[in-house]
Amino acid sequence: MSILARIYYQQEKLNQAEQMQTKISNSYRQSHGLDHPKTINAMHDLATTYYNQGQLTKAEGLQKLILSLYKQKFGSDNPKTAVIMQNLVSTQYDQGHLNTAEKLQIQALSIFELSLGLKDPKTLNATQKLATIYYQQNKLNKAEELQTKVLANYEQSLGLRHSTTLNAMQNLSSIYYAQHQLSKAEEIQNKLLGLCEQSLGLHHSQTLHSMQTLALIYGQQGNLKEAQQLQIKVSSIRMSALVLESSEEE
Repeated sequence: MSILARIYYQQEKLNQAEQMQTKISNSYRQSHGLDHPKTINAMHDLATTYYNQGQLTKAEGLQKLILSLYKQKFGSDNPKTAVIMQNLVSTQYDQGHLNTAEKLQIQALSIFELSLGLKDPKTLNATQKLATIYYQQNKLNKAEELQTKVLANYEQSLGLRHSTTLNAMQNLSSIYYAQHQLSKAEEIQNKLLGLCEQSLGLHHSQTLHSMQTLALIYGQQGNLKEAQQLQIKVSSIRMSALVLESSEEE
């Protein structure tokens, strides 16, 4: 039954997956008990389905239960528990409960830092998540501090052209822009655009997005000629892609 539920989920037949996972979860609760690994895994699968259906209240309720079970089983300071915390953070974040998400993400980050070290991928991912929360809360100085740290570590561990590094660079540019530090935003956005062009190509969506963002920065700086030139370039690239796609269909 669990295999069929997984197939439904992978096929994005979420209603069927939900029905099947609910039956599995209830069955395991009765036969194995609430704290059995099979029961917890079944509840986790159901919570994930709820989340992807947009049933965030149901997802949050299950995730809170799973988190309490993980704390009992592994302890509050275990990295496994921190992973479950972050699942709950994502749900709270999507609900707009930013203060609650912030507090829980700080806990998760602290666990990863103490148990795995500052440069572990899980720690860096947790730092990125907290920086994103700060950004949405308009706590821009805190967001900048964390995002700068994340970017430096990704550049060292993954290299400049890795997609994760490029995304972190874009995030820092967005923070600078929100802070009205336009010169810094321009500098990093120019660097990002060059890297995107080299590693992804001129026609890639991330390259075009980076180009548009740089045009926006130029516009805010009053560099209207440069902004217009970039916008025309973006439009031209997209138009040529549409023409090529149309000719291939014929």
